[in-house]
Amino acid sequence: MKIGENATGFIKAAAGSPRVHPGEPMKNAAEICSVIDQAQALKADVLVLPELVLSGYTAADLFLRAPLLEGVLTALECIKDHLGRPEYEGLIVVLGAPIRADGRLFNCAVFLQNGRVLGIVPKSHLPNYQEFYEARWFSPASEAVSSTAELLGDTVPFGTDLIFESASGLAIAAEICEDLWVAQPPAAAAAAAGANVIVNLSASNETAGKAKFRREL
Repeated sequence: MKIGENATGFIKAAAGSPRVHPGEPMKNAAEICSVIDQAQALKADVLVLPELVLSGYTAADLFLRAPLLEGVLTALECIKDHLGRPEYEGLIVVLGAPIRADGRLFNCAVFLQNGRVLGIVPKSHLPNYQEFYEARWFSPASEAVSSTAELLGDTVPFGTDLIFESASGLAIAAEICEDLWVAQPPAAAAAAAGANVIVNLSASNETAGKAKFRREL
């Protein structure tokens, strides 16, 4: 799918790490909009935000509660409207959110541009060892049935095979955290299918020593 033209053939990519408020989507939306403003001021073409940034990665069993998921949708609507303003035209934002589809909950990367959702990429590989237990709340991408999902009143593409292309040759695909560490990451298939930019949304638990590990990584 085409997402607009980049006249130079080069892009400026930004990685944003806002302050995250677990279980408080509207506070997270405000933080995200602030980061979007910074990316726009830097004339970024693509802004990548963390995994589950709208809910917080550590929301735990709140993922099983409707108020959190409804709050995520409200917050996502606010961010979508923010990006619909003329000064943000062309900026692609990829953010993490828990999204319901096919009666299941998925850990997803949501692509937004020009005030609309371009598509949704669900996480393929859910870590469920040591401090990780994502399978308690989420389904892997392989359990999705449909290639579209209803989101904020629109039907949007949904799947791991999405590549967002520009007329100048930019082709962006996404994978999420653990997807990078497996023997056959989704990025490999995306690259073989023509993707030339891979974004990876990542987050992690609050365990001793993890902050130091993230900095080193």
